[in-house]
Amino acid sequence: MARIFLLLLGLLTTATFAAPFVTTGRCQAGETAITVGVPDEPWDFPADNWDFHPFRYTDTALSTESYDNLRLSCTLRIDGVVADYPPYDVAFHTRYTDPGLLFYHTGLLLRQDGKGDGYRVLFSTVSKDIALYRDGVGFLAARPCALEEGKDYAVVVEAVANRITVRIDGKVALEAIDRPSSLPRAGKVGVFALHGRGDYSDIRIDTLPGSLSKPPRRDHPLITRQWHRWLWVFDGDEPIARFMKYDIGNHRNTTTDDMGPYRFFGISDAKLRPGTPPATPWQLDWDCTLAGANKLRYKTLKRFEVRNLSREELEFRWELALQATGEFVGRGTMTVRYDAPNNRYIYDCRTAKILDAPLAASDIQYADPWPYWAIGPATDDMKTWPRRLRYFVYTDDAGVLRKIPLNHHWPAAYTFKPGTIAVFVSDNEVNPAFELLTEGQTMYGGLCNWGLDLHLQLKFTKEQLPLPKGKELTAKFRVTTYGRQDAQALLAGAKFLDYFQQAYGEMKVPINTGQVLNRFGPTSWVKPTDPFDAWIWEGLTAKNWDQTTGVDDTFSLRLEKPGVYLTKNFGAGGYYGVFPKGAYELRAMVKTQGATGKGAWLSVLNWPLPDTFTSEAVAGTTDWTLLRARFPGPIIGATLRLHLDGPGTAWVDNVQVVKVE
Repeated sequence: MARIFLLLLGLLTTATFAAPFVTTGRCQAGETAITVGVPDEPWDFPADNWDFHPFRYTDTALSTESYDNLRLSCTLRIDGVVADYPPYDVAFHTRYTDPGLLFYHTGLLLRQDGKGDGYRVLFSTVSKDIALYRDGVGFLAARPCALEEGKDYAVVVEAVANRITVRIDGKVALEAIDRPSSLPRAGKVGVFALHGRGDYSDIRIDTLPGSLSKPPRRDHPLITRQWHRWLWVFDGDEPIARFMKYDIGNHRNTTTDDMGPYRFFGISDAKLRPGTPPATPWQLDWDCTLAGANKLRYKTLKRFEVRNLSREELEFRWELALQATGEFVGRGTMTVRYDAPNNRYIYDCRTAKILDAPLAASDIQYADPWPYWAIGPATDDMKTWPRRLRYFVYTDDAGVLRKIPLNHHWPAAYTFKPGTIAVFVSDNEVNPAFELLTEGQTMYGGLCNWGLDLHLQLKFTKEQLPLPKGKELTAKFRVTTYGRQDAQALLAGAKFLDYFQQAYGEMKVPINTGQVLNRFGPTSWVKPTDPFDAWIWEGLTAKNWDQTTGVDDTFSLRLEKPGVYLTKNFGAGGYYGVFPKGAYELRAMVKTQGATGKGAWLSVLNWPLPDTFTSEAVAGTTDWTLLRARFPGPIIGATLRLHLDGPGTAWVDNVQVVKVE
């Protein structure tokens, strides 16, 4: 038997790793038997929607070598499985999560580069399928396979360039072709287990010659499948969208279209191009899940139908009723089709709400899309995830193309021009686009500073109100994607929203998230090119940027008018878990000249609670003094504030948020 060494692989997880099993060189047939994983207790997601979910992987390397094109053969037995059913939607509205991995209790790791990329060939005796998953992208393919616990299977996996083929007992069980661009070309090979045990024996790894495979001629239709307890749209073997029924008070509520109660009905995990990460969810029933509706507002699906309009297009129809009374309150249709010339998916939605009471409000929301990849955590206490979206671009009612940086600052609501497209712009090939097609109504809404979700509303004049009970309101919108060049062209032709021009003069103050010093230096404040994760002091402009004095340079922030200068809920709008349990300090160096009254000081407001934590104050004329405002966690958001009590001047420098013992 080959010598055994220990090597710790840093793969995509925040879990605690068991000591990996590593052999030198190639694993020869019959030489090695590996048991990976220990059955674990059923687990639940954290109570909030911000932390990374602590998947408890056990990863084991098979070789110290890196492989590109290979054939891996082995005998696999799965046992000790703990069947747990994750609440898919606990975090659907902040970022894309991968709880579907919890259905797979063991698998093979291919081309793991140690930097967050690589493939996982996944096996499940619970969902009875095999899947191909790419780290950082998601599921590329899944196909039914009647795997059983305690039974031996001869597994052969071939990875040749962008083609992955899996054979079980000599038959092809799964085959997928990844996009040829940005492939993980070489990396470690291994096995892993999650809430179960995988026994691997007769392991052999052989290198193969390889070349890129052209995508096959698309000869499969769009279909629907029950997968992982939910109704999904599949493009061949690739899952591209999920119908979701979601009760914010019960994350494990009904999981199929069985007419059960829910508070959210919509689409989640929606892909906009084949082979790319899911991009966005959106609602289909006119009610925001976060609005706090009581159980009297719970709804049921009275009718839900699926029709194949063509091989490239599916149509869904539904009717909604209040669970408590059975009163008919809405209907809708959605078609999803593959747009071959542009290699994208297009979702056309037409929804209607029937008022079950007179409407006196001036606006009503019909959809609330949440783009994935737009937000990230605000402190170093939590693992970060990719942020790919940077700007929001839309056409206002005057026909002017506008852009808004996705920095969690709320520039109030605005009016859209009907028939135009609102786009979340990134540097990638997927840029979620929402075409606003409602006719005969004023289109109104805006980005939420909390989650960067797009509130889409109809607005009514005083003369139109109240709307009578029984009136049917309709909305029509399309969800798709812009390519990289088209999205960048939109951005280049857009103007900043007047709000940003007037309030800040395009001045942005990046905090770079978390425990990072802000020195207001020559490149860290005025008109930086990347205004994201911005820490913007409301009420200040570039005129307050003093370039003549500072603690350890010649730059600082100058306050000359009495007032309170604050950030908008530091931590990206007050997300859950921004400041976990512990103690923190807002620190800054402050110098004053003729500061009257109480002088200058710092404070932290516990958002949304009324708790305020303050520092000591300095008044009169003083040299640089360190001020500290200590505040406790956990809190969901903090508004950081600078105070100047009366006439005089105060300079602020080296602002820092620090976790303290």
